[in-house]
Amino acid sequence: MPSAPSLKLTTDRDRARLVAAGAWTATAALSAESLTEQSLAQARGLQTVIVDVAAIEELDTYGAWLIERLVRRCKSNGLATEIVAVPERFKGLLEAVHEVAGEPPTVRRRANPL
Repeated sequence: MPSAPSLKLTTDRDRARLVAAGAWTATAALSAESLTEQSLAQARGLQTVIVDVAAIEELDTYGAWLIERLVRRCKSNGLATEIVAVPERFKGLLEAVHEVAGEPPTVRRRANPL
């Protein structure tokens, strides 16, 4: 049985390293969401965030979305952010979630022909 999700933050000057471990799945959603919120708060004021996912034991679409959302929120807060040490078995899922969760399309207003 996989362990509960965890997200350990370590800092070195203006850089944070977040090490995700355990099961990042829908069944652990509340715990994983709480961890990401706490980490976002702790990373404020830093310049760089590295998200290390090597120790994740299980990952489903929900967990991949949480990681993607964490990265996006860090970037929107002005932090240089990247995901590292992705196990081969999770690469496809993380890439697919990243692509699907791409930037929203630009809405173009049609000129009124009248």
